[in-house]
Amino acid sequence: MLHEDYEYSGGKDDGSFKKAQELLKRRTKSHGTQQVNVFMKKEGVSTIKQPFVMAMTGAMNKMINEYKVTTSELRVVLYIVERMQFGNLFCLNQKNIATDLEISQPMV
Repeated sequence: MLHEDYEYSGGKDDGSFKKAQELLKRRTKSHGTQQVNVFMKKEGVSTIKQPFVMAMTGAMNKMINEYKVTTSELRVVLYIVERMQFGNLFCLNQKNIATDLEISQPMV
């Protein structure tokens, strides 16, 4: 709850906190006790808007260290993983992978 003696100490305020305080005062006068929740977003904080994959690190390490996977091969693996759907389903062809990764078809 906002109280009259509460001070905003979250850095630069664009006036939102003062507006919320004024709204709370008006509503309290006309409707009795009110609770107002104020959420402010920090500048520069963003969400991850890229594909998300959970992988077994042991298997990834084995692939890189024991099988000596090249950078090109790893790019192909990540390309496939990125396009997987629920249930590990994907439908790709060698030509499209090669075109998207800008590598030759035999490298796929």
